[in-house]
Amino acid sequence: MNTEKRAKNSKWWHSGHLHKNADGSRQVDFGSGWAEYFDAYASSYESNAFSEPGLEAMSKREVEAMVAGVKSAIGVKVLEVGSGEGRLTRALLKEGYSIQTTDGAPGMIRVLTERYPQTSPVRMLLDGEAIPFENETFDAVAGLRVWKYVNTRNSVLREMRRVMKTNGVLVLEWTSKSGVAKFGYSGASINLLDRATVETELRAAGFDVVGHTTTTRLPQPLWKLSSRKGYVSFLNAFESVVEKTLRRAANGTLLSRSVVTVAKAA
Repeated sequence: MNTEKRAKNSKWWHSGHLHKNADGSRQVDFGSGWAEYFDAYASSYESNAFSEPGLEAMSKREVEAMVAGVKSAIGVKVLEVGSGEGRLTRALLKEGYSIQTTDGAPGMIRVLTERYPQTSPVRMLLDGEAIPFENETFDAVAGLRVWKYVNTRNSVLREMRRVMKTNGVLVLEWTSKSGVAKFGYSGASINLLDRATVETELRAAGFDVVGHTTTTRLPQPLWKLSSRKGYVSFLNAFESVVEKTLRRAANGTLLSRSVVTVAKAA
């Protein structure tokens, strides 16, 4: 592996594509093509993004909140958008759900096909495209760490509502503008949201908001540094105190990094 490729792989989760300029200097650029970006790391995304014990604990909290939301659905047929390597897929399959995986990156589709062929992975770009499934097909639609990359949220939400059965459930994780996450995405074309915006857009698309779960308020670097179980336990305890203190502030999402919202098809 050459020097540039090693540097690229070591920096990808916080710096995007690493380019070498003509003068020998290097610059980082997330770019606007997120499907292309994640395609380059299809087989190493999870091992890089959630390898440390603290990051694994943070990931577990996100997945548990997503699964809890899906469990409020009546049926077992779930459309997962932005499946990646299958972090949420695995958890839902263990719970007995029938999952339709999708992703915009061809590399992720290849990984999903190899690991979870029973989910019949479909390449699907959310922005500007119709969801390629029939009306009222799914009991639930779930998306983890994908909503911040979607620019045409209103039209995508209408498509999600279209493919969802009456009283179906939408479980969506989004990145909050009130937290410190924005400092980790310097130069990235992502969308940071607030609770009022999320609720307004959901209602406009035909959903009734059920509730919100803040998965973490602490910045990701703190979780990344937690390489020992004792430190992870300390962070979890500290996070719990912060959650209880801020639960009533700013509609419950003040300083939140990641929020999981559950809504039902009206």
